[in-house]
Amino acid sequence: MLKKKFCPYCGSVLGRRKVEGRERPFCLPCEVPIYENPVPASALVVADEAGRLLLVKRAVEPKAGQWCLPGGFMELGETPEECALRALSEEPGLTGSIEELLGVTTNQSQDYHTVLIMGFLVRDFSG
Repeated sequence: MLKKKFCPYCGSVLGRRKVEGRERPFCLPCEVPIYENPVPASALVVADEAGRLLLVKRAVEPKAGQWCLPGGFMELGETPEECALRALSEEPGLTGSIEELLGVTTNQSQDYHTVLIMGFLVRDFSG
């Protein structure tokens, strides 16, 4: 996992300081803590009328070549729903509509530390 080493505002080397009860990266010249937050992602459960689920084969690491639900990381300016439908279009080449939010959870990642995942159900799709 990558750790932040430099201030995103001034480029100075970061130190550490206890802020709000937690040890955090801290920029001494800027006098600000550098907050680290989960990376948001969306995943889709795509089910057809027979109850079969759509899986896609991962093209990138981690776990390239393994089967998973379609999904991806949110882009700036994108809602979780837009992210989910973009992943549905990009990966299996489908269009669809979200029926409901299934849930929200976190997953630990070696690259991103914590990923916040929003799961959606799609039953109405084509392509």
